[in-house]
Amino acid sequence: MMPGRSALVIGLLLVGGSLSPTLAYTNFRVSPTQQSSTANSAAKQENEARLLEAGKPTERELRGGETHVYRVRMEAGQFLHADVVHRGVNVYVAAYDPDGKPVRAVFTVSGNYGLEPVSLLAEVSGNYRLEVHALEKDAPAGNYAIEIKKLGSPTEQDKTRLAAEDAFFKGVQWRALLGREARQEELKQFESALSNWHAVGDRYGEALALQTMGLTHVMLGENQKALDRYNQALPLLRAVADRSGEATTLNGIGLVYDRLGEKQKALDYYNRALLLRRAVGDRAGEGMALNNIGVVYNALGEKQKAHWRGLR
Repeated sequence: MMPGRSALVIGLLLVGGSLSPTLAYTNFRVSPTQQSSTANSAAKQENEARLLEAGKPTERELRGGETHVYRVRMEAGQFLHADVVHRGVNVYVAAYDPDGKPVRAVFTVSGNYGLEPVSLLAEVSGNYRLEVHALEKDAPAGNYAIEIKKLGSPTEQDKTRLAAEDAFFKGVQWRALLGREARQEELKQFESALSNWHAVGDRYGEALALQTMGLTHVMLGENQKALDRYNQALPLLRAVADRSGEATTLNGIGLVYDRLGEKQKALDYYNRALLLRRAVGDRAGEGMALNNIGVVYNALGEKQKAHWRGLR
């Protein structure tokens, strides 16, 4: 059974504190207090919403627990594509039709730094609402930029892009479920997303699909397939200058080598990830990288280095 459309999942995290890599699966859902489920709430939020227009990007600070609301006028049959680029704060984006019905929930599992692509095909005319939510209630302030990249009649390429996003988010929903069958289903969806993003020349989308598939193969214990996917993602991430995504991918490669017992290779990739985390100012990612380095030193019996890394 497919999980509900509101299921938002963070996949694999390497968390500190115990000097051991940990698989952490957290099923995030939009709570009743976060969703605008009533007509009165929808009307109130529309009155407070900022107008979003094509070609006019908006950049704002977002703190933990905050939601920013935007409105976009769309005619029936129109296609919209917007990007939300976030730095220092983990976000998800929800879209609602003129009646307040949720039509999209976007969460790419990119952490505090990344891009959330939002594509819509309007079924009716009216004001559509986009909401940018800080995922964590107590998170420190970060920044994001939201921009409409296209608003107009859909082309075949637009429909392919929409299919890519649909497939990717179905894959993310499958990740909410445990079991090998669920992992195989999510791989099918990510493979479909990869194919469609490749067809429209979206290198960021391709990299996102490949990186996420690498993580799925890690969950399945398919180490070589994970390495293949991660290594396919790296040049694409470098081409679009996504250093945070590159760091995440390097960290994934380090994890695979750690599992394979190739500790020096694991250290090399973890250290490369650490440098990128520091370059973008990602303190949480830096802490994760330091913990992973400490894990390897601990396994090598170099307790002092493991302790020193844990204190950095």
